[in-house]
Amino acid sequence: HAGVPVKATVILDRASMADCIRTINRLGEAGETAAKKVFGEGTNSVVPKARALAPEDVVDGGDLKASIRAQKPIKGPTGNIIASVVAGGAPLKKALRGHKRNIYAVLQHEDLTMKHDHGGQAKFLEIPFLAMAQSIPEKLQAALDQEANRA
Repeated sequence: HAGVPVKATVILDRASMADCIRTINRLGEAGETAAKKVFGEGTNSVVPKARALAPEDVVDGGDLKASIRAQKPIKGPTGNIIASVVAGGAPLKKALRGHKRNIYAVLQHEDLTMKHDHGGQAKFLEIPFLAMAQSIPEKLQAALDQEANRA
């Protein structure tokens, strides 16, 4: 974890959601585009919720909250569709130097024993991300059905 920001990721892989995967493959680029759209909407919806839960510390001056962002959904090297929400990294550069910015984000996210005097909590990415991920299969199937009806 020392070299990368803290990240919550949803991966649509071949081992899960077999019907959705078959539909994505059958629809080709339209299926992939639909999956990326659904994942992107999902991760974008997590960002404000994660920011609301993120700790605000005098050390970072609110930069940790500001560093929370959704990454553009991509097709991974093995064909998986991947979408992530991250915190830390370069946006914490002003407040923290070097790899401390990534360690800081990971500690703030993972350490359940930390006290946050200015509000916020651990698992600020994970909690809203997991809540959002529950709706992905239904939304993805609806988007794929819509694409299949166009084809």
